This record gives sequence, C-alpha cells and structure tokens, in this order.
Amino acid sequence: MEKTKLDSGYASAIMNSTTGTGGAGDARTAGSFGFGPILGYQEAAALYSSVWFASKIVNIPAEDMTKHWRTHDITDADPSLIQTVKLTEKKLHVKERVLTAIKWGRLFGGSLLLLGVRDDKELSEHLDVETIGQGDLEFLQVVDRYQVGVQETNTWTPFSESYLEPEYYNIFGSIVHRSRVIKFIGKQPTYLTLPVCNYFGESVLQDLYETLRDAMQGLAGASNLTLKANQDVLKTPQLWDLVGTPEEGKINKRFALMQAQRSLLNMLVLDSGEEFESIATTFSGLEGVLDKLLDMVVGSSNIPATRFFGQAPQGMNATGEGDMRNYYDMIASQQENSLRPKLEALDDVLIRSALGDMPESYGFTFNNLNQPTQKEERENKGVDLDNLKKLWEIGVPEEVLLKDALEMGLSKNLTMDLIKELAEDPVHDPDNETI
Repeated sequence: MEKTKLDSGYASAIMNSTTGTGGAGDARTAGSFGFGPILGYQEAAALYSSVWFASKIVNIPAEDMTKHWRTHDITDADPSLIQTVKLTEKKLHVKERVLTAIKWGRLFGGSLLLLGVRDDKELSEHLDVETIGQGDLEFLQVVDRYQVGVQETNTWTPFSESYLEPEYYNIFGSIVHRSRVIKFIGKQPTYLTLPVCNYFGESVLQDLYETLRDAMQGLAGASNLTLKANQDVLKTPQLWDLVGTPEEGKINKRFALMQAQRSLLNMLVLDSGEEFESIATTFSGLEGVLDKLLDMVVGSSNIPATRFFGQAPQGMNATGEGDMRNYYDMIASQQENSLRPKLEALDDVLIRSALGDMPESYGFTFNNLNQPTQKEERENKGVDLDNLKKLWEIGVPEEVLLKDALEMGLSKNLTMDLIKELAEDPVHDPDNETI
C-alpha cells in the first residue's frame, strides 16, 4: 500500500470540500505568524519610565524574588560565621545589586553583575576562586546588556560548558573574562533570536508589546473622549449662502467670538435667528472596554490582579488565595531554577571573601514567600513555646531545648526561664527580653 506523503505546506488539519474549510477559499489559511518589531533600548527604557503597568511587569516578580531574601547555613559552625556573611552581604549591597541585575535583565533582556575582585591578574584573565582570600571582593556593580560587547562566543562546541557563551565582554573599553561576571537574562531566547539578542535574552516586555500598545492607546483614546464630553451645535441661518463669498470671514470671526465668550464669561450671545445646542457624549460600554484592556495586560504578565493593582479581591467569596499561591509557586520556581545558580556563583566569591575560605557544609535556602501576619506569628510562637515547655517538663535537657528554640526562630536570647514565662504569656516578644 502506497503511503501518503505529508506536505509541510498544507493549509489546515481539517479539510472540508463542502464548506471550503482548510482549502484555498478558507480565509484562515491566509494568516501566518512572523517576528514583530524588536523592542530596542530606548523604547524599553521609555516603557519602563513612562508606562506604569510596564514597570510593574518588570519590577513585581523581581522584587518578590528578593523581598524576603535567603537564610545562610553552615552545619555545626560557630553562629558568628553566619553573622559575618550577613554583614559582608550588607556591606557590599548584595541584595540591592542582585535586585537591580534581575530588573535590568527582565527589562532589557540581559545584565551583568560585575565582581570587583582584588587579585594579581588582568580583567581579561580567568578568575580562580580558590585563590580568593578574606576581603578580596571589594564591590559589585550592574550594567545592562546594551553597555556590553561580546567577543569570541562559543558557537561551535556544544559539548562544552561555555557553549553559546561569550568568552570575553567588552565593558566600557575593558576586556573582561566571563568568570568575572554573572549574567542575568529576561526571557529565554530561541537559537534563531539568540544572535539578535547579543547572546543575552529577550525583554519580558517583548511578547507583550502589542498588548501594552493597545492598552495605552485605549486609555489615551478614552481620556480624549472625556475631554470632549459635549458636542456643541450652532445653527446659523443662511450659513451656506455666505460660504465662498467675501462675507465668509465674518462667519469665522463670529465663531471665534462665540468661543471666547464661553471661555471668559461662561455665556453665549446669539442672534435672533441662531440656535445653540450642546449634545452630551455617552460613554456606555467604555468602562468595560478599558477593563478588558487592563485584564489583557495583567493576564499576560502572569501576576495576579490583587498583586498587580494592590487591591482586595472582588466578587462573592473571593479571597485571592489560590491565585497568590500559584503565583508564589511560580516565583519559587524561578528562584530555584534561575536565581539560585547565580547566587551560588556569587557565593563562590562572596563566602571566601567574608570567611577566608568556603566551608564544605555551606548552603542557603530562600525564605518563605508567604510570610505570616503579626497575629499568625504570635499564635505560632505561642504554640512553639508551649511545645518547648512540655518537652522541658518531661526532662529534655536545656541545651537541646535552647537549640530547638533557635531553629524555630523564636529568639537568640531565649533562656529556660523565659520559655516557662513566655509559655504563660506568649504575647511578649522574646527578642526584646534580656538574659
């Protein structure tokens, strides 16, 4: 039996000769997809600076990824080491710099976090993290991808860690090895668009371009309509008889005088044969159109409306909890899949600069995105303190209880006396107590 050869140019998966579906007469078959305009540097910056919902699309996920930051962990280590790492992070503005790198990556498609390491090598030489000592990381800076040129991009060795990665970056005239920067991108490009993106990524606003433009034009059009809420009609006898005659200038002067009278005196003087009428413009359905335009923006941003607009959920029994849970799951996934590798690369330098070496047991976890309210926190502390008191009553050693209290995050100053006291009155904050 002869097999039917598939034609890659077929019009539709459904063919119907009676209705014409899928054939040459089907209007749908004339449509196809192509690349839209590439969002350039100036237009992306203009969108971010001038369009409020464009800046929200860029900022909100970036801020949520870093808002509650992370918890460092070094197993069985002196707690002072963790404090040293935290102080080093604060001194180098790590959280702020990472947030900026994520934002510029999302907006422009890419950014670089520059590692200002003090060593004996040139910027163009490979950074050997094993040689980094205490205090060698002096600063962190961020540049967007449009300030950077790329050199010697590996496009020929797919069995390599550096495949499709530039070996060097030209940053304001300085040739910098890729080991001295950490790259952030926005939307992952395809192989076809990767060279166009200079081997970074695409702006997260790229595929929202038409949606953002339609929304802005709709809002601007609605604003213009409200400025022309009334249409004035003036009926002048024998108007057309005067048009095209030497008397036409008098008509223009008449209308200009009428507008001036209304502006200055809020009154209108008419000739005996003239009639004036002001017709109000109706805006029925306009609110629904604007809501749909904004719904399209919010829906395409993957940000819940309650987070995007900062308002309470609407509708019967609406809580927004399901939407926020799904959103936080998405942010947590981005933290683990995208942000964690960047921070681990940074920690290879940061931890050595803070402590002098890299502890084998070092690690970190992202803090919970859904932080409890003050009321929930007090209730949780009360439950934990009650559990500690019960463990103490059955003879669990004090050092074990105090370690459990520290792991629960109750307080670094907690003592057994305070455990017993606070179990009776959990409203007190143990962090404000003294030993």
